[in-house]
Amino acid sequence: SSFYSNPFYPEDFENKFLTKKHVGNNAKITCYLLANCPFCEIASQKLNALYESGKITNIELVYFAYQETAHSLILSNNYSIPYSTMQNDSLFFKLAGNRFPCVQYQSENQIITWAGNNVNFACLDFLMKQ
Repeated sequence: SSFYSNPFYPEDFENKFLTKKHVGNNAKITCYLLANCPFCEIASQKLNALYESGKITNIELVYFAYQETAHSLILSNNYSIPYSTMQNDSLFFKLAGNRFPCVQYQSENQIITWAGNNVNFACLDFLMKQ
């Protein structure tokens, strides 16, 4: 009966606490993005604004795209965040958990992941406090 007044959905619990390390990545904050995803573009704009203001550091954008495509996106949006590309689709989608945008914060012993509609003000607030 309390479900009807205060329902819970799986996306309410999307933050995942993992204990394995990223593959080949030295940034503490990694954002996995698709080049043609409008939600990824919004997330990258917000992250870039925080990066340029100095509120977050040690971040990298990782695009599933050709180098030329990602470079064009970075230039057209005037981003200053470091970025890289990945073209191995199985690895990229596995690291990102098949939901985009995907932001991961890596500490010494865990990885915290926000994906899809969970890349929101709570996520950005957490990242600014690190």
